[in-house]
Amino acid sequence: MLQQAKGTNFASESATGVYAVSYAGDTNIFIKGVGFLDSAQSHTVIMSSASFSNIEVAAPPLSEDDAFNSQTALGTLVYRLPGLADLLGVSQVLINQFSTITFDIKIRATLETGELHTFKCKVATNCQARYVRTYTPILNYISPQVNYYESNTMFAFDPQAVMSQIKDLASDEMVFINAKIGGSLLDFEF
Repeated sequence: MLQQAKGTNFASESATGVYAVSYAGDTNIFIKGVGFLDSAQSHTVIMSSASFSNIEVAAPPLSEDDAFNSQTALGTLVYRLPGLADLLGVSQVLINQFSTITFDIKIRATLETGELHTFKCKVATNCQARYVRTYTPILNYISPQVNYYESNTMFAFDPQAVMSQIKDLASDEMVFINAKIGGSLLDFEF
């Protein structure tokens, strides 16, 4: 997973859905709504796709970081989208047969009354995440093969169409900020 610089392409905070998620996931989203429970981790993210007969899948739970950054009293949940292999429990080979997979996102929570409540978008397209294979960078080389704390890691990757998202960076901004490889976060700046 590569974290890219934002530029002006991501300056707006208007809800329009997420149109270019890497198959590897790790894209942060903000879910705005009314009536969320006090505890962010009491909410479950539900994802469904027409590509898979609209079967609903409970996404991995909100992490501690997601919960910490959420402001449920103000109507905001923060969530890091999962990778497709983790979400669907299938191999990357199967997933790579698709060029795009769009998911509808809903939030479910059990209210104090015991009733299961589903929070849905008023405008359905505002609650969609579109996973796109060409926005998934491909790792071509890494050395050493095992990453460890303070290791000097070298790697090469094909950014694919990710570069088309990055526009209008200041002259001192780097296109990519860091990479997450095998659970290790590698920072490009020294």
